[in-house]
Amino acid sequence: DIAQDPSHCGACDITCDTKEVCDAGQCKGDCSSGTAACDGACVDLTLDPANCGDCAKTCPGAAHGAPTCKASVCKLACDEGYTPCGSACLRLDGDTQNCGSCGKACPSTPNGAPKCGAGKCSVTCNSGYTLCNGKCVDVSSNRDHCGKCGAPCDAGEVCQGGTCGTDCGAQTTCSGSCVDLQTDAANCGKCDSVCIPPSNAAPRCNAGVCGFQCHAAFIP
Repeated sequence: DIAQDPSHCGACDITCDTKEVCDAGQCKGDCSSGTAACDGACVDLTLDPANCGDCAKTCPGAAHGAPTCKASVCKLACDEGYTPCGSACLRLDGDTQNCGSCGKACPSTPNGAPKCGAGKCSVTCNSGYTLCNGKCVDVSSNRDHCGKCGAPCDAGEVCQGGTCGTDCGAQTTCSGSCVDLQTDAANCGKCDSVCIPPSNAAPRCNAGVCGFQCHAAFIP
């Protein structure tokens, strides 16, 4: 920058003396009011991202954003469609950990995975499960949603194969629902044993043992 660089002040072949500074493209004995000398360059410490608040205090950048300095405080100017969240520029319309606002994580649910679309949380149920009142249920065995959402069985009945009856057959009765303890993430190995996954993952139950599956773009 020939407006500030003491080695090329105002032009490529002009070098300021060792006791001079480069101020607005001119070699001078001191910087103009409102600027400070940093390595021979006169800079505005309130606006310069390379000298923000103090000489050599560089503002960090981020993917999809550029560093800025405002009132001597480092900030991020994110690309269009991205929002500054801490030290990162994120898209809030599809990030399950920052859905609609910074830090708003979409909750996990047994037998499903959280989803963020247009800044709103939703759930994508695993194959064989149906979304009923925000939960992923197996309508072939759930007594509150037997055969379809909102179709409960009568007192004393269980749901088997999507039909209310009195016998679970080879499955296990858990709270009036006929479940497979080998695969049901809400009853894994035994009734009411809910699999709890880590962040950015969905719960899984395999052979009666809890596990998890990472969401897309995440690696275990």
